[in-house]
Amino acid sequence: MSVHLVFGGETVGFLHLSAMRESFGNAERTIAAAVEPALARWLHQEHRAPLLELSARVPRGSSAVVVDGTRTREVAGYEPPPFLGDPAFTRVLDNVRLDRGRRLTAWWPDRGQWYRFVVEPMHCDDRATGGAALLVHALPEELPAGLTRREVDVLTCLALGMDDASIAGLFDISLRTVHSHVEAVRRRTASASRLEAAAWAHREGVLHPLAQLPDAGVGRLSHRR
Repeated sequence: MSVHLVFGGETVGFLHLSAMRESFGNAERTIAAAVEPALARWLHQEHRAPLLELSARVPRGSSAVVVDGTRTREVAGYEPPPFLGDPAFTRVLDNVRLDRGRRLTAWWPDRGQWYRFVVEPMHCDDRATGGAALLVHALPEELPAGLTRREVDVLTCLALGMDDASIAGLFDISLRTVHSHVEAVRRRTASASRLEAAAWAHREGVLHPLAQLPDAGVGRLSHRR
């Protein structure tokens, strides 16, 4: 006789019973039905990865998760960032992973809300992850200095050292429009030059990885811890 073990609508295993005789009676079936819920609950807890305790590294009010390849691990007391499944953000994580040992602090929009996020490598002493995973945490905030999304994109380009022509080509806009955005960025960040605005962006972490770039700009936006 086989018993299907289900917990929370999820199959967690099967219990196979055998006996010398050819069939099971009502007594055996009653016993199997009685132990099924408890056994299913035990198997579910056994195979579920333990929650990671990382509250010392994650600001209060944030969302957080640990990403290890294609697997995610929950962080105790935190929901995963809402944009975690965004393919563009997945590409950012892939590039951070390639740039081992570096930390990325930047901004990401999701359904009208901006999030200041951090991606940082877990160390080898984090045995639960094998030391090869990334900690991702994000805090919902308003963009600083009254910046718009396009201005953040242009500011990111300045932080990457791009000139006006390259920025115009990247976003398919005119040089006049680029110049207007650069001037707005300088004004909002109280910067005397585009170089000073770029330095402000790196210092404050007001950067948005760009989907238009092959590596989303990660290699030039991330920094050593």
